[in-house]
Amino acid sequence: MHIQTKLLLVIGMSLFFIFMGVELVHYRNVKQEIQNNLQEQAEKVRSLLMAYRHVQQKVFLEKNVPLNDVTINFLPAYAIGRISENYPDWDGSGFSFNNVSDKPRNPANMADKIELEAMDYFRANPNKELLFKPFTDAGEHYYLYARPIWIKQICLKCHSKREDAPETIRNLYDNAWDYKIGELRGILSIKLPTNTINKRVWYSFKQDIVIQLLGFITIFILILILIRRNVTQPLTKLADSIQTFAYKDHTHRAIEFDGEFGTLSKAFNNMANEIVAQQEILKNEVAARKKEQEFLQNVIDSLNHPFYVINANNYQVELANLFMHKFDPKTHITCHKLTHYKDTPCDDKRTPCPLMEVKKTKKPVILEHIHNDKNGNTRNIEIHGFPIFDNQNNVIKMIEYSLDITKRKANEEALLKSEKHLSVALEKAETANKAKSQFLANMTHELRTPMIAIMGYTELLLEDTELTEEQEYYLRSVVNSSKKLLSIINDILDISAIETKKIYIKSIDFQLEQLLDNIFELFNKDAEKKGIKLKLATDDNIPRNLVGDPLRIRQVLINLVNNAIKFSKGGEITIYTKMSKIKLGQVTLRFSIQDTGIGISTDTMPYLFDTFNQADNSYTREFGGAGSGLAICKYLIDMMGGYIWVNSELGKGSTFNFTITLSI
Repeated sequence: MHIQTKLLLVIGMSLFFIFMGVELVHYRNVKQEIQNNLQEQAEKVRSLLMAYRHVQQKVFLEKNVPLNDVTINFLPAYAIGRISENYPDWDGSGFSFNNVSDKPRNPANMADKIELEAMDYFRANPNKELLFKPFTDAGEHYYLYARPIWIKQICLKCHSKREDAPETIRNLYDNAWDYKIGELRGILSIKLPTNTINKRVWYSFKQDIVIQLLGFITIFILILILIRRNVTQPLTKLADSIQTFAYKDHTHRAIEFDGEFGTLSKAFNNMANEIVAQQEILKNEVAARKKEQEFLQNVIDSLNHPFYVINANNYQVELANLFMHKFDPKTHITCHKLTHYKDTPCDDKRTPCPLMEVKKTKKPVILEHIHNDKNGNTRNIEIHGFPIFDNQNNVIKMIEYSLDITKRKANEEALLKSEKHLSVALEKAETANKAKSQFLANMTHELRTPMIAIMGYTELLLEDTELTEEQEYYLRSVVNSSKKLLSIINDILDISAIETKKIYIKSIDFQLEQLLDNIFELFNKDAEKKGIKLKLATDDNIPRNLVGDPLRIRQVLINLVNNAIKFSKGGEITIYTKMSKIKLGQVTLRFSIQDTGIGISTDTMPYLFDTFNQADNSYTREFGGAGSGLAICKYLIDMMGGYIWVNSELGKGSTFNFTITLSI
């Protein structure tokens, strides 16, 4: 269907529905207006009747007119009935009206079913003054217009007690007595046939519908002319331009109109220019992508191991390097057909499928497979699989490359055999080392006994024998040499105990102050002989009673203070003790032994705590010792959960620090 036809059809249907809506609203308005007019007319009739009623009541009551066959016809109820009978002939509207009651004096004024319902309505709603409702009687449709008649003071003249009424009324009626003010006596009932309203509505409506229809037709024709001139023709030309551009000539452009279509034609021309530019860019991108694809293929072809991109749904190889060229590139081959010459994926527990593992874990996997080469020889292959995800985090492809690890597996087996041989050799070496340590321990123990005897007898000679100055010098040299030798023997014993794991850390109660005083008394005389001032500096906030191994702490302090005295020729040595922290029943102490001795070079400090090592071999010749004291200190401090380090500058002295944690 042509676009112009579609547009006219849409406009015509829209105007039709608008016209129908307008006429429906108009019909309802006309109907409501007619109903209102008729209701106003009924109200006027009611006012006239009520005025006549009041006049007649006043005449009969004030003049006391006697009732007979003539005068009774002038009573309100009788007169209104006769007027109602003649009113349709006066007006032609079909009105009928009367005063009716559920207890009338005149049987002709008895209310019917609809009127009785109206009376019930007014009794239930005494504030209501009007009821207008439709009803059906013997198949005919009517509207009821009802107004209530309430008993007032003037009504009691004829409707109160019978003995108080005029004689003519009292003698004439036997009912409708004993009413009270405010009671409902009856209603003024005005009935209007529905066809009267419909006739009037249709008469009024059909006069307007022709004029309105002509108006809508005129508007429709004007709209058609305007649309054809300002919409259809420009839109048709623009559509022809779009088709020409789309299917024939990309250089074609639309005519630029005025107004909104001018904006649309300009937008189309701009879009056409952008499309041409985008096509050129796309053409260049396709060429660049083709080059990138060729480059990528060259890159993966340069790999010296198989490389594939595999579809996760059907196991087909979508991209591969030269290792797949033995197959026809146009053939859709699966990974298991390519690598295992099988028609189904791997499902052996010994050789699980990499793609299944990647799909299950959504992580890279590394698996080992056994493949057969072209000569039928088995090869150990290490397969690496990497997942490729879509926007919903589903695995859609897998990158796979394979490494031939046959030689590596052979080397690993050879290395495993070598490691077994090495383990046996290490076990033998460990046994020999333990034997050596045991030998050293036994030997040094045997050496220490005669050495102590030599020292004891020599000291006895010095104390109890008169000796020459030269003899005393020799004997004192023997004592000093024996002490040094005994110290070396003790260190060797400690090293042997360390190597054989025979040193243990105990936890006993001790007092730190007593331990430090003992160290001070032990070394103070030796320090004074060398002109060195020995000092203690202990924090006051350190707990008095501690739990630890005082023997090992004392051994470490003795080694460090002895070294400080040994390598100092004067100045002072200070033993600092500070509390680093206290928490949950434990205290961490920091000990620092600061001297003004010869110091240590930065090159030798990393090896200072190694076994049988000294900062300089010349120290051994000058100061003596085997270089094992600091190694013993480090081992003991490590066993107590502490740490030892040194700060030193050559020629300016050293500070040995260590920390240990004790219970309180």
